Amino acid sequence: MPHPHGLSKSRFTSGLQCHRQLWWRVHEPASPELMPDAARQTVFDNGTRVGEVARGYVPGGVLIDLPYTNYDGKLGATQEALASGVPAIYEASFVADHVFVAVDIDGVLLLDELDAIAKRRDDVTDVGELKRLVTVLLQEIDDWPPTGLLIAATNHSDLLDPAVWRRFELRVDFPMPTNDSVRRAIATFLGTDKIATAWQEVLAVALRGLSFSDIEREVMLARRSAVIRGISLEEALARLVHGRVQPLPRRERGEIALWLTEAGISQRQVHDLTGVSRDTIRKKTRAGTTDTRNEE
Repeated sequence: MPHPHGLSKSRFTSGLQCHRQLWWRVHEPASPELMPDAARQTVFDNGTRVGEVARGYVPGGVLIDLPYTNYDGKLGATQEALASGVPAIYEASFVADHVFVAVDIDGVLLLDELDAIAKRRDDVTDVGELKRLVTVLLQEIDDWPPTGLLIAATNHSDLLDPAVWRRFELRVDFPMPTNDSVRRAIATFLGTDKIATAWQEVLAVALRGLSFSDIEREVMLARRSAVIRGISLEEALARLVHGRVQPLPRRERGEIALWLTEAGISQRQVHDLTGVSRDTIRKKTRAGTTDTRNEE
């Protein structure tokens, strides 16, 4: 199939970015200026790996693994694969109305901890190499196929370069869990054990303010500790609460003691868990009741 100087999606993007780059891609594709550096090559390698993983979800197919410039060979191999009746064809090629189309596998790529490779380029504390990596990443996002799904995650959205935000169509914020959400998460991680049920309110107070992943980690560590040390789950959970509360300043321990009391935990147990005296707990409880009445 004659294909002198066809226009492809990547060439169109190159032309928008730099006319000289487009000329090189058409007339001197082996030009050293087009050779990827280490950072860009890593991105390419990851893209190849995504394709390999995606093919694993649809096994038994045939990969049309030919150079992208071998249009006739790719078309012929695709027709042979169709005629053989294989269940799937990876990177098949077709032509219609003088338009050549190479079909790739729709992929899903997750970039976790995006802030590690997409930090603001105006940060004076970063080295130039990292800033170049951000530029390469932006170019690769621009080249991401429209049939694929690109997902990124970060816990530090304020560190991301503004240009990164503009390349994602949808932003989903995951706020810290509410008190009710914390209780449900603890119930899920602890199971239906009677002892676990009795400790749900205590843990809901002690683990307040943590993310779901942190809550899961703390609870699972307690469960493993009970098995490994040969102690009861109740004792392991008590150690968990005690270890989280004791290092806190006195005022914060007092607040947690009040929350535990309001959750229906006995003053004696609250004292054992927080180290706050029972007299102080009674005073805080009476003060909280008086404040509530005054508000009414």
